[in-house]
Amino acid sequence: MEVDRLSSLPDHLIHRILSFLDTKHVFLLGVLSSRWRDLSTSVPNLHFNYPADFDDEGYFVRFVDRALLVNSSPNIHKFRLSWFPFNREYVSHVDAWLRFAMRKGIQELDFSFPCINDSYALPSWILNCETLISLTLRNCWIRVSKPVNFTNLTALHLDYTKLRVGFVEDLLKGCPLLEELAIRSSISVPVKICTSSSLQLKRLKIRGAYNLRVNIEAPNLQILKFSSGTLGKFSFKAMPFLKAAEVSIFYHGDVKKKCISSLRSSLLNLRYARVLKLCSTCIQAMPIPTFEDLHSCFFKTKVLVLRTGVQKYELPGIANLLWSSPDLENLIIDLGRYDCIYEDKSCMLKYDFDEREYWESLTATFPCLVHHLKTIKITGFVGEGSSIKVTSFHEKDEQIKLVKFLLKNAMVLEKMIIHVCDRPTFVKVEQWPEILLGVAQKLLAFPRASSRAEVDSKFHAIVEPSLPKVLNPQCPYT
Repeated sequence: MEVDRLSSLPDHLIHRILSFLDTKHVFLLGVLSSRWRDLSTSVPNLHFNYPADFDDEGYFVRFVDRALLVNSSPNIHKFRLSWFPFNREYVSHVDAWLRFAMRKGIQELDFSFPCINDSYALPSWILNCETLISLTLRNCWIRVSKPVNFTNLTALHLDYTKLRVGFVEDLLKGCPLLEELAIRSSISVPVKICTSSSLQLKRLKIRGAYNLRVNIEAPNLQILKFSSGTLGKFSFKAMPFLKAAEVSIFYHGDVKKKCISSLRSSLLNLRYARVLKLCSTCIQAMPIPTFEDLHSCFFKTKVLVLRTGVQKYELPGIANLLWSSPDLENLIIDLGRYDCIYEDKSCMLKYDFDEREYWESLTATFPCLVHHLKTIKITGFVGEGSSIKVTSFHEKDEQIKLVKFLLKNAMVLEKMIIHVCDRPTFVKVEQWPEILLGVAQKLLAFPRASSRAEVDSKFHAIVEPSLPKVLNPQCPYT
């Protein structure tokens, strides 16, 4: 005889399990027995989704009204509503659902709607909900017409929420315990995040579509993730407790010098990050390295991730970051194809050098290569962005030249892992094994400063299953 182990669990554990289900499915369990009926109407987590769980919008609204009416839980921990597309005829119902949640001491609120132009406007009285711990809004209107009083809010996520100038600054004034803030916007609105040293903001994620203008001053910040469709004006103040930072900016032309200058100074204020991930735009914005005294300004980064094509206009920035990161232990290079951000000819003067001889021309001693760099990982090697010829790989290629420089100078290197990408479209299938063989032979022949350094080349089996194993003598070809 089978034993019903689920029903033997205590109520609080069953409520925990039911919290992962949409409320419609929870109510269906009420037909099993009177105990399950009581359990289904006393869950503290409510999830409503239209049209995923309902075919008729009117029935969906009536179901939510009924579910809240019979709910006997003394508190509501989480209330999640997804409505695509939203019908503004039912605004009064949503307002009533919010009031119910507030009366029940709502802790987590998650509202999702289809688009900002035809969405739900959050009533101003919700800004005085002192029980809220987490608030997530997608495509909602929200107006700060009076002081905010989110005294217990620790996490705030605003996705495509209509923002006015000064909105975020006004909002933060009423969130003394806020630790996590995430903003995603499709319109160009200045975002100013200025917190005093007494505030707790530790995690910040900002994502904008284009011309994002950001001013960040958060001394207690630990994690920063920033991305923008174009290069706008930035200002990052010093963040001494920063643990990890990622900046991704997708070049879209029409870059002004002042934007590059503000980005450059802002990047220097990320120097406390132990993990630093930078895109090609950031690399190009870095100043030309002078290889002088490091005591004035250096990065404390231990893990550095670079998204780069290792093109001429990126080489000084890569060298600068390696030079100014004396404690670097792990280097990850994600190879791709990126455009130059400098269109003004006067700016091109910084690239008055022969890229084919750049790494060989550097005579400075890089502290990280001498003392700390132990692992290097390169992905997308020999990709579409490479300048390597179709049938051979000469030593003048930027990617291979960088690998040669690192192997030659990294004195404590333990392992270099190189992921060779799939066959580029401009290479014929029958030529690909010969090209990979040339790559492997060249890599293994490079001199190494570290006697313990291993070079592990990984090739995709789906490219050429019959590829000779000699391409990777240190690990079987798979």
